[in-house]
This record gives sequence, C-alpha cells and structure tokens, in this order.
Amino acid sequence: MELGEKNKPNKFLEISSLLILIFAFFSPRIFHLRSFMDVDETIWLMRSANFYYALGQKDTVHTNQRNTPGVISMWAGTIGFLIEFPEYRGHGQGYFSKFSLFDDFLREHHIDPLDIVEKARMVLIAILAVVLGFGYWFVRKMVGVVPALIGFLLIFLDPWFLALSRINHLDAPQAVFQFVSIMALCKYLFFGRRRSFLFISGLMGGLAFLARLPALLTIPAIFLIAGFDFILNVVRNGVYNRKSIFPWVMTTTRILIVWLFFFILAILLFWPFAVTHPIQVFQLMIYHPERFIADEPVFSASHQISNDLLSFTWMFRYINNFLWNTTPVIIAGMIMALIAFLYKLGDLRSPKVRNLIYSIVVFSAVYTIAMTLPTKWSPRYYLPVHLFADFISGLGWVVGLKIIAEKWLKTRAQIATSLILFVVFSFHIIDIAPSYPYYFPYFNPLMGGSERAVQSQFIGRGEGLDLAAAYLNSKPDSSDLNVMAWYGYGPFSFFFNGTTKHLPVAATWDYIDTQRLFDEIDYLVTYSNQWARHEPEGLFLLIEGIAPEHSIWINEIEYARIYKVSDIIEGNE
Repeated sequence: MELGEKNKPNKFLEISSLLILIFAFFSPRIFHLRSFMDVDETIWLMRSANFYYALGQKDTVHTNQRNTPGVISMWAGTIGFLIEFPEYRGHGQGYFSKFSLFDDFLREHHIDPLDIVEKARMVLIAILAVVLGFGYWFVRKMVGVVPALIGFLLIFLDPWFLALSRINHLDAPQAVFQFVSIMALCKYLFFGRRRSFLFISGLMGGLAFLARLPALLTIPAIFLIAGFDFILNVVRNGVYNRKSIFPWVMTTTRILIVWLFFFILAILLFWPFAVTHPIQVFQLMIYHPERFIADEPVFSASHQISNDLLSFTWMFRYINNFLWNTTPVIIAGMIMALIAFLYKLGDLRSPKVRNLIYSIVVFSAVYTIAMTLPTKWSPRYYLPVHLFADFISGLGWVVGLKIIAEKWLKTRAQIATSLILFVVFSFHIIDIAPSYPYYFPYFNPLMGGSERAVQSQFIGRGEGLDLAAAYLNSKPDSSDLNVMAWYGYGPFSFFFNGTTKHLPVAATWDYIDTQRLFDEIDYLVTYSNQWARHEPEGLFLLIEGIAPEHSIWINEIEYARIYKVSDIIEGNE
C-alpha cells in the first residue's frame, strides 16, 4: 500500500494491529501505579481537591488554580476523590494552600492519599488511551495500517512519554491533545475535507490548552499550517490575481474561524471558571505566559547557574534533552525518514503524506523556537515534539525497511520486514525495561546512558524516595521513627510508616539549627537533584565525609542517601 492512498482494508490486520496497540499502551502503564509520587503531581493532588471542593460549593472562581489551567489533571483528580473520598466536598474545610495542612486533613479522616492518586492516574491513562485510540483510527486512513501501527507503537513505548503518562500531571494530556489536534487538521486539509475533523482539531486544541498553558502555541502552528494549505491551493489552481485568490482567502479564513470557535467551545465546556470569567481567561492567555519568560536561574548538574542565554548549549537545550530522553530505535527511524523524505524514496513520494510531514515540521519548529525563548524551562515541556518525532520515526522504519527488503530480498520482503521490526522492538523494550516502573531513569545509551547522565542531567522527580521509605519501613520500629527528607511531603511521606518532616532549605544549619533539628529526627534522606542544587549548603558541610547507612540506586543511578542522625552527630564531634 502506498502511504496516503486508499486500499481495501485487511480485517485481520486491522484487528491484530488494534490488539497489539491496546497491549502496548496499557501493559507498561496500569501496573505499579502506586510505585512513586512525582513532586509536581503532589501539588496538583491538592489543587484537584480544591477544584473538587469548588465544584461542590458551586464556586467557579476556585476552579481556577494558580492562574494556570491544569483542568484535565484536576478533573482526573476530582474523579479520584469521587471514588475514594466523595464526602470531601462537604466537610467545610475550605481551600488549602499548604500541602502539609492538606496532608494532615486527609490523614485525620483516615484517607490514604495514594488511593486517590492511583485512581486519578487510572482515569488520566484511560483519557489518553481513548484520545490516542481515536487518533490512530483516522491516522491509519491517512498513512496506512502498518505505518500507523509502528508510529503509534513508538509513541506508546517512548520512555519519556511512558514516564509522564503514568502520573496525573499536565504534560502528557497537553502533548496527546496537541498531537491529535494537529493530525486531525491535516486529515481535514490534505485527506478529504471532512468538516468533522476540523471540529475535532479545534476541540482537541482547546483541551490541550486546558491541560497546560504552553499549548496556546497550537494556535500559531494551526495558522501557519492553514497558510501552507492556502499556498498549495493557490499554486495548484494557478490563481495569481486578486479576484481569483479572494475565494481561497475566504476559505482559509473560515477554516481558522471555525477552528477557533471549537477551541473556545472546549474551554467553556470543561472549565467552569471560563464560563463565568471569560475576560480573566482571555487575560490569562494574553498576559500570563510572561511567567515563562521570567528571569529565573537555571540549575545544571554541575551546580552552576547559566545566565548566558545566547550560548550554544542554552539555545539547543530542548533538542539536547530530547536526544537524552529518546532511544536509539527512534533516532534511527527519524534518520531513515529524513533520507526517504529528502530523496522522495518509496512511499514518502506521496504528496499527501509529504504535506503531513511538512505540517509536523511546522508545528515542531514553532513549538521549539517559542519554548526556547523563556528562561523558565523543563524537558517535560518538550513532550509534544516527542510524540511527533516518534510518529515520523515509525514512518521511517516502515519505508526504509520496505525499500531495503524489496531490493535485496524481493519475494520474502514482507516476512523479512516483519522479522526485522520484531527484532527492533525487542531491542527497544530491552533497552527501556531497566527503568520500569518509573521510566524517568532512562537515558539514551547513544548519549552515554546513565553513567554520563549524572554528570550533565538534572535527575530526580521523586522516584526512588519510595524505595528509601521502604528501606526505613523494614526497620522494626519504623512507625516510631522521625525522618527528614528532601521532597518529604508526598514523594516520601506517602510511603513511610513513621513521621516525615520536610527538609527546610531556608535553615542555615548553624549549630543551633542543627541541634534543634537533629534532636527531633532519627534519619535524614537526601536526594539526587538536591545534590545538584547543593542546597542547603550548611547541611552539605555537616554531612561531608559521613557515609550514608544506605543508598538507593535505580538503573545504575544513585537517587537517595539515607543517613542515621547519630552517625552525623558522631562525625561532627
């Protein structure tokens, strides 16, 4: 089958492909959902509680949390509360701004926060599965069943997407909704002009914004892709005077107006605050992105602060982190796709598919440039580009192997291609398996893997602190222990049987602070990205030369050190 062209559907291939995708999506995601707590997810658990409470009080103002949408994650969290603690909205406790107080409230009512977290994660995984399943349904009609299958398999098994789609946070829903929005628009523009796909694209764009603020970048990308379609139509129809161009201008304008209408409709349907405070939401769109341009220091693994915004490393930081977080299989597929695209080899000769790839490049370029400008950044923000890169990589593998097999193996081309793809995916799974169930500890071996990652990457979002808690829980008197930990509230406390104290960064750790704090705790837990920050400095001077009682290692990376306080005191006498 040639990409972008219709052919008679193969029922066996359709059904088997669907079963493979269902297994590939759910099997690495639905198990061990209580394995760890992401530090940012902890805060959004509290905001979900405030969102749920606001819905119960019909208080639309407080369905806006911290002037950033996060609505998709808060809806997932709300469903978690409805399942595990539905009466939360009726206790009259109001809204929490300090997580420690919120945590105390849950425990006073004998609620395990992990029960709510687990249900919220399951809800979000289900949402992502439905949206991506719908995306696969129409993408396979654009490029064919096998290319769509391989592309979506690489998306589902991308370790960075795996990590971020197993937690109830903002990045995965933003990326998934943006991906489906762009693909639906391309389906409308280049594969048949069915208006339903234009409506779907706008709705998905609005949901992406509800997930996270940077999804607003979908709008300029949509405008550019529509402009690209306008140019194609003008050139194709040979209309170069004002009178003949005008109908195409009006057509493109109508497309953009309809898209924006459904974009806004999605926001109004799922965010009560937007219905009662539309002006504030508009102001949020226009003005609040400035918080991503705030002059904030950027910490590196070498404990240095980068202020050179024009340095090569700084300007290409997202691409650099993409290379660290992707896999050799995905990179190889992208290279094959690039070669086939540039030289119009095999099925990438199809004009429709080439237009699709142009559109993906436009979105990726717009998103990369816009996200590179601010000083506030995180590799998580780049997840939308990962999904498109994975899809392109899938096309590259299918086209590349098909060309090679047809040239060298001829009659056995199909069997050979299938065997090679099986070996490729086996290697891919073996490569990422050691980072299960977190997946954050995966680092591309082509970049140096775990060994070099600790020297150049900012490591640790809470993974490993659950293992530190499990180690201390194994002690006979664990319920009586007092432990001070970095990311104490949530990533550690949710798993520890005893009493957790959050490690105070603001403390000077002079003699008085040290005596007061160490009189109250039995163990100290420090963490990988705390070492990178070297905060608080006084504490590191205190534990310098002291051997930890135990260290937590994941995928050959040290994540946490557990110190017995009596050892620290003896070492400083």
